[in-house]
Amino acid sequence: MKVKRKEVLSFFDHVSDLISVGITIREAIKTFKCKNKEMRTVVEIIKDNMDSGYSFSMSLKKTDIFPPSVIVTIKAGEDSGHIEESLKRIREKYEEEGRFVSEIKKAILMPLINIVASSGLMMLLIFKTIPTIAETLRSLGNIPPITQTLFNITIFLKENLLLIIMGVFGFSWYMVYTLKESKPDFLYDTPLVGKLIKSSFISSLFSQLEMMVKGGISITDAIKVIESSQEGLPKKQVSNILLNLSEGKHLDESLSTEFFPEDLIQKVRVIRETGKYEEIFSRIASTYKKKAEDQAKKITTLIEPASIFIVGIVVFTLMVSVFLPMATLGTGISQNLTSSHP
Repeated sequence: MKVKRKEVLSFFDHVSDLISVGITIREAIKTFKCKNKEMRTVVEIIKDNMDSGYSFSMSLKKTDIFPPSVIVTIKAGEDSGHIEESLKRIREKYEEEGRFVSEIKKAILMPLINIVASSGLMMLLIFKTIPTIAETLRSLGNIPPITQTLFNITIFLKENLLLIIMGVFGFSWYMVYTLKESKPDFLYDTPLVGKLIKSSFISSLFSQLEMMVKGGISITDAIKVIESSQEGLPKKQVSNILLNLSEGKHLDESLSTEFFPEDLIQKVRVIRETGKYEEIFSRIASTYKKKAEDQAKKITTLIEPASIFIVGIVVFTLMVSVFLPMATLGTGISQNLTSSHP
């Protein structure tokens, strides 16, 4: 079961607001109402668990919906008696993530629409217009090699359309699943996209660290929670940090210079003397969130004209292939008419 971020944010908003005016968590949860079926189911599970004597954090954990970083932050708030502050930090995290995702979606929406529209135009030409013209040209005479090649490609695509669609979807699913599970190193070196993915990861990592450290959780324990979560962070990088921390190294010494920028490591090193890690974590998360947004906009500014150019080349080739034999045929007919009427 999966619940949308905005539904979870609405839930924490409701509980946090009521707790701030003296309502107990249990009463706040009982008064929560929403239209989303999945979220209503989650809330019922939480209420049942709390009625059975479980704490709020344990009740959240038993839903298998909330990430470990949220659960341990709530648990720290319960243990310290500052549950309201914990909920506030969680609300801020979900709000920031929602804004970030919204900005990324807006950045890629228009290029995506252009690509879909252009692809639809090409599909119409390939599967509807060109076959009709092909039959007409075949009945009138010889077809130039470039036109015949185009017709052969069209026939192949039509006859194998289902297999092609299945292959594309299968490959896409495999790539998404593989990258989500393992996140190979080459992914971060990919031109344009690599910077976006790395910046997003760094922002998410330090955003979670900030939330948990503010709640009184040690950096090592916070990294353990992040490593055990399924929040899309590359396990190799997180595991290496945890391994170095367990060997007694400081956080700045645990961040790999092969992955993390040197200036980031330097900031963490400098702040070590003051111990105000949550402040620098917040700044790092914001900085790399902005870098990810800027990179997404940069990618879209390149994709849009590139997609239009590629579509233009394809359409031009299609037009030449179709109209060349028609022009040749017209010239032949004109010559025949001229020779027959000296």
